[in-house]
Amino acid sequence: MIEIHKIAEDKQDYAKRLQCGGPLFLQTEEIHSLALCEVYAMVENGSFKAAAALLPQSEDICILQALTVCEEEGQKGFETMMLEVMADLCRPVFQTLLAAVPEADEGARRFLERCGFTPAEPPKRPGKALYQLDLEKYGSKCGCHNG
Repeated sequence: MIEIHKIAEDKQDYAKRLQCGGPLFLQTEEIHSLALCEVYAMVENGSFKAAAALLPQSEDICILQALTVCEEEGQKGFETMMLEVMADLCRPVFQTLLAAVPEADEGARRFLERCGFTPAEPPKRPGKALYQLDLEKYGSKCGCHNG
C-alpha cells in the first residue's frame, strides 16, 4: 500500500533524499530553503520510494522545489504519481505550480512536459528552464494519497 506522509519534523533529514536521483533534485544551494518548504515522503509497505518539497511563493503560486525518487525505483511511475499528489494538494490553495530545471537537463524537461507543464517566463536564474502547471486545468489520475 502506497502512503504519502507530510514531514513536519526533521526536514533536514530528507535533504539527502531530495538531492538523489529524480526529475527535480534539490540543488545544494537550495537546502537552506527546506525550512520554508512542505516536505512529503512516499512510502510503500514501509519502504521509502519518493520525496517532494513544495515552497509557497505567493497567494496563487507554489514552487515544486524538489521531486526525487529512490534510485532503485526509477522508471516505475513513482515520480509521476508523486507529482500528481503534489498537484492535488496544491489545487485547493494555488492556481499555478512552478518548477525550474537546468536548461541542459532534457530528461527533466521532457518529464515535466509529459506531466502537463508548459514553458513559463524566463526564470531570474540563468541556465534554468521554468515550467508551469495550471492547476485548474490539471486532472490527477492516481488518487493514492491519504493526507
